[in-house]
Amino acid sequence: INGRVDRVVLIYVGALGYYRYQDGQANGLVANMSSLGEPTKATCVFPSITQNNAKAMVTGLAPNLSKGDFRSYEPAGKTIVDILNENGMYAVWVEGTSPPVNITSTVSRSDANGTPDDEVTDAAIWEYRTGANLTIVHFKSTDLEMHDHGPYSPEGRSSLHTIDSYVGKIMGVLDRGTVVIIYSDHGCHTVENGGNHGTLIPDDMYIPIIVGTM
Repeated sequence: INGRVDRVVLIYVGALGYYRYQDGQANGLVANMSSLGEPTKATCVFPSITQNNAKAMVTGLAPNLSKGDFRSYEPAGKTIVDILNENGMYAVWVEGTSPPVNITSTVSRSDANGTPDDEVTDAAIWEYRTGANLTIVHFKSTDLEMHDHGPYSPEGRSSLHTIDSYVGKIMGVLDRGTVVIIYSDHGCHTVENGGNHGTLIPDDMYIPIIVGTM
């Protein structure tokens, strides 16, 4: 990011590990995300689970390993959403029906056709168009399909391709100069009957972070 910006869209794709992203690139599934530039190979916090990493992302605080409340939905301090809203800007978290962290400014959308991700996309676009300085968009179906079928199954790959199309739809309405960040909470690995995460293995711990400017 060169200099200061006043509009950021952070797109949080569930269970998009670094190696899963590479597989998506190799199979032509993430054309919109990859158009933003090369990913940084980053490490999520441990345990590599959703609530833990969502809280760390919005507060900048690492989990307290001695406390053991990894699956709590309560952030350990003020979130970036709180701070921006307290200082005259507008930040919002756009989600389906089950946010992984409790944030005061959350817009939830229920599902009308099998997944709430299309409704989340439309809500995020509406929030951006109304002037949000920071729009955090959480897509969850990539995580759900990973658990049910495995990250590299036809269903897992299809869900990633679908989310990439929603990313493209959002990018298509953004003003020039808007910064877009692609981020994930954790990676994932294949198990006998689907997929899982939560361990220290590289598949679970490495995530891509992609930053681009429209």
